[in-house]
Parts: sequence; structure tokens; C-alpha cells
Amino acid sequence: MNGGQPEDTAEPLNSPGAAGRTVFEALVYVILFFTLLLVAVERYYSTIKPVREQALVIELANMRTAVVYFAMLNGRLPESLNELATKDAIIKKRAIEGDEYRIIIVGKFVQAMTMDQAGNPTDPFGNVFGYDKEKGRVYSSTPGYERW
Repeated sequence: MNGGQPEDTAEPLNSPGAAGRTVFEALVYVILFFTLLLVAVERYYSTIKPVREQALVIELANMRTAVVYFAMLNGRLPESLNELATKDAIIKKRAIEGDEYRIIIVGKFVQAMTMDQAGNPTDPFGNVFGYDKEKGRVYSSTPGYERW
């Protein structure tokens, strides 16, 4: 005893046992953090794939419908999908007296689509939609989804 004061039994911070314990604790925290991060990333990717697939089904249906409408209004298939995104939809109508006039529907055949730098519509996976202009067939160019 030092003058009635209790002895300090704690290890000094610079002792080998204290430094080893903090390094070990830090290592445990890092391993735990990366384990949780791995679980979160895996869960994100397992959730996002079905969402993208559903979006692909919807966008393919919209693109195919737009091709049909284009063919009905213009009497021909579009040369490219870019034409669907840039050309206005124009409906011709005859009045009772026989005069012809145009009604312009505000907008394009395809709207609110993600486009690449060349102006071609892209699918939810970021790849350009494929288009067979002889048959009017729209398809995904993403590997594994070409036959959808």
C-alpha cells in the first residue's frame, strides 16, 4: 500500500497483453463487418435480378406493341427502334365532309426508355434491344434472355 491508496491492478496500456487484445478485437469487428456486408450484397443481388426480369418482360411488351402501332399507322415496319423513339405518332382522320386532317398524339411511339449514347433503347440490364427489321421482332440482347 502506498500511503493508504489502493494498488492499481490494471495493466498499463503499453503492455503486450493490452495491445494484443485491441488488435484481436479490431480483427473480430472487421470480420463481423465484412460478413454482414457480404450477406447484404448477396441479398441485394438476389432481389434485384427478378425485378429486372419483370421489367424486361414489361419493356419487351411495350416495344413490341409500339412496333405494331407504328406499322398500323405508317404501313411499314420501323427501320430501327431508334425511329420509334424519335418519330411522332400521327393519326389521320377524315371529317364527315371528306376533308382530311391530322391529329398529332403528343409524344413518341416509345417514351421514358433508357437510351444509349447513339439513341437506341436499352433493356433493364443495360444492353441495347435487338430488332429484326424484316420480321419486326424485338428481343433482348442480354445473354440468357435472347429468346424472351
